[in-house]
Amino acid sequence: MSEFILSRAPFRISFGGGGTDVPPYCWEHGGAVVSMTVSLYARTVLRVLKERKMVLRSLDLGLEWSSGLGKAEYDGQLDLLKAAVNEFSPRKGFELTTHSDLPPSSGMGTSSSLTVSLIGCLAEFTGRKLGTEEIAEMAYHLEREELGQEGGYQDQYAAAFGGLNFMEFGRKGVRVEPLSLRPETMELFLEHLCLFSTGEIFLPEELRGLAARRRREKRKGIHREMVERMEEREYLSHLHSLKRMAVEM
Repeated sequence: MSEFILSRAPFRISFGGGGTDVPPYCWEHGGAVVSMTVSLYARTVLRVLKERKMVLRSLDLGLEWSSGLGKAEYDGQLDLLKAAVNEFSPRKGFELTTHSDLPPSSGMGTSSSLTVSLIGCLAEFTGRKLGTEEIAEMAYHLEREELGQEGGYQDQYAAAFGGLNFMEFGRKGVRVEPLSLRPETMELFLEHLCLFSTGEIFLPEELRGLAARRRREKRKGIHREMVERMEEREYLSHLHSLKRMAVEM
């Protein structure tokens, strides 16, 4: 085995349907998203160590953690890296370093791209063979179920599959349909596509509003219930519109 293993996964931009991939909406109504990955990446570098220890490092966050081989306990520091390591349980010592072409919380699926990159690197290190869909499913499991982070499905699948895709989400799973554009159409499209950084930190909870609040709050009283129902109808109407936009593309 090589002394170093390198892995990367692209970030994505969404053109329509963002938010409809988030449960419970996608389970109850079905979600649809059109997204495309770009040439900006989350990167993972693994260096094999002779010592039976593990070193985790994030250059973006300026954090480092080390321990003997075994299960890593979550403490709010590098938990995403620890979750990936726990999933694979390496038996050899290693040093894992991550860095990204974009700052964290940029609103382009940065954490999910990092998770996919981590999975690819650790799968190679441990000799575990994973398909593209398996990588996406594992990334979703680690972020949403293992660590309990709020969010949907599109980021993990976009990072794992790459390219321009139409994705549908429901209780039965996720369907990814690659979209093909003629070279001249793609060239014209890219000539008119600009990506800007505002310097603002993207907080998913601000956009998921009701979906997250419904799980965190218990509202009481008739008036409160009426307001909640009105908010839900308005929220669902917006999500239905976003889904139609993705489907019509």
